[in-house]
Amino acid sequence: MSLVCDTDGMVCQVFSEGMRRELGMTQQTIDALFPRLDDLVDIHTTFLERLMTAQNLTADRRIESIGALLQQQVRTHAHTAYVDHWSVDLPVSRYL
Repeated sequence: MSLVCDTDGMVCQVFSEGMRRELGMTQQTIDALFPRLDDLVDIHTTFLERLMTAQNLTADRRIESIGALLQQQVRTHAHTAYVDHWSVDLPVSRYL
């Protein structure tokens, strides 16, 4: 796992601890404000790792197309479960 991915988890822990200590929030309140934060960090970490792997495939670290990586990302179980749980059905025609 990369340093950036480790940092994401650490920032979440520090931020959460600060809200408990400095603001007196309960874990239940923090969980209600940031539902499934661990899942979201996992989704981000997985995508970031895939991007970094793709960068390492070329000498100049360029990624010519991220389309396949994006498709792979939205097809993962964690992403699908997160979207299914938190998505809201909005009538698209209302915004056209």
